[in-house]
Amino acid sequence: MADGTEKPKDEVSTPEVEQETPKTFTQVDIDKIRNDASAEVGRATKAAKDAANMAQKANDRTNKYIEQSRVAELELHKDEPSTLSVIRATHAKEELEDKLAAKEAELSAVNQTMETLKAETAQSTKERNAREISDRYQVDVEDLLLTENKEAMEKLAHKLTKVEPKEVLRVDPGGGTGGNKSLETLLKVNVNKMSYQEVLEHQEALKSAM
Repeated sequence: MADGTEKPKDEVSTPEVEQETPKTFTQVDIDKIRNDASAEVGRATKAAKDAANMAQKANDRTNKYIEQSRVAELELHKDEPSTLSVIRATHAKEELEDKLAAKEAELSAVNQTMETLKAETAQSTKERNAREISDRYQVDVEDLLLTENKEAMEKLAHKLTKVEPKEVLRVDPGGGTGGNKSLETLLKVNVNKMSYQEVLEHQEALKSAM
C-alpha cells in the first residue's frame, strides 16, 4: 500500500480431515461372528460328508455294473466250457486284486494315523523337555524349541545363561562339607536353584564352617 503497510495475505484454511471412528463390537456382534463361523464350519463339514457319500455311491454303482457285466459275460458263454473256465479265472483274479487294493488302502490309512500319532507324541515330549529345561535355566522356551533334541536344548540353555552346573554339597560324618569349602565360599553359593534337600545340606555346611 502507499503508506508502506503490508496488506495482510489471505489466510489459507486447512481442510478438516474427518477421522474414522473405530468400530466397537457389541456382544451381539461377537455372537453373530461366532455363529457365522460355526455355520461356515458346519457347511464345510456337510460338504465333505456329502462328497464322501457321493464317492461311496459311485463306487457301489461301479461295483454293481461290474457284477452285472460278469453275469452277462458268463451267460453269454454258458455253452462254452473252455471259455467259461477262462472267464471265471479272470473274474476271480479281478476280485482278488480288488480285495488286495482295499486292504492296502486300509493299511495306508492305519500307517498314516500311526505316523501322525508318533509326530504328535514326539512334539509333546519335545515341548515337555523344553519347559523343564526352561524352568531350570530361566531361558525362553521358544528358543529351546528351535533345537532338535533334549541334549541340544541343554547346550543352548547353558550357552544362553552361562550357568555352571550346580555343585551338590555333601555333609561328611565329621560335620564338614565335601571339598572343605570355606565359609566365604559357602556364603557365595546361590541357593535359589537348589532343591529342598540341597538347601538343608548347605545350611549344615554353613554351621560346620562357622
